[in-house]
Amino acid sequence: VETRLKEEFPYIKTVKFDKLYPSELVLKITEEYTTYYYEMEGEYFLFNHSLRLMDKFDSLTALQAVRADSILVNMPLPDSSVVPQYITFSEESEYVAEVIRALSSSKLGVYVRTINLTDKFLIRMECGQAVTVELGDCNNLEGKFSTILELLGENGEKKTGNIDLTYYPQCFYNLNEEYE
Repeated sequence: VETRLKEEFPYIKTVKFDKLYPSELVLKITEEYTTYYYEMEGEYFLFNHSLRLMDKFDSLTALQAVRADSILVNMPLPDSSVVPQYITFSEESEYVAEVIRALSSSKLGVYVRTINLTDKFLIRMECGQAVTVELGDCNNLEGKFSTILELLGENGEKKTGNIDLTYYPQCFYNLNEEYE
């Protein structure tokens, strides 16, 4: 039943069944909130942390009406983009899934606006109001994301500047607090 529900409604993250005796069954459904999207030939594809395509939109405006806080992902073209199936990549682009999973399990996702994964060795992100982050390759993502969170601190949304983690664990940064 869970598989069928997820196929029919891609926005479902989890389904839990509770039996209420003597004759009731209660479904508890958790919706998928952290979402990403990419653009391909004028269409916008919404997907989740496990690269499951959730929806397709004809315009960015339509997508943002449904999920305004989705993260734009620039990435190599996938081998498959069929809703509600999973995005598949060629072997050399499998790193995309690794980065998305790492970002989804990090608290950094609340700050990220865009992530550029078109080059495996030059990964870039835009965080907060205007912080450009150079990650370099996809090695040590957990440590890199932790460092970014520490640098952004509590007011990460208001900061501007640059963070360069290309040579992690070395970190070069220039951050400013933007005033309202």
